[in-house]
Amino acid sequence: MKGDRLDRVNALIKNEIANFLKINSQRDSNIVVNSVIVSPDLKNAKVFLTWLMGKIRVNSLNYLKPKLAKYLSHKVKLKYLPKIKFYPINPSTIDRLESIYEQIEHIQKKQQK
Repeated sequence: MKGDRLDRVNALIKNEIANFLKINSQRDSNIVVNSVIVSPDLKNAKVFLTWLMGKIRVNSLNYLKPKLAKYLSHKVKLKYLPKIKFYPINPSTIDRLESIYEQIEHIQKKQQK
């Protein structure tokens, strides 16, 4: 049951951060929020990002953290607002992960036969 709640919080924060970045980050408009992982105590959140064009610049988003925290406090109703930390994901890493998932699915299908 607790895992379900954590999954919903992850999805909610991911959607709200994506909406915030779409609205407030004109110069970094090619940002994709890949995933959000909130700690079980809901005090920390890791936000994994990819830039569609150009080099990954996580430090350039630090100027938005105060506005992001205020935005999230209005949109997400939690007792504690998680502390956000951004992590870059290289697009080649995403391709590699997708190929690993495909291999796992292929192995699972073989085992089911």
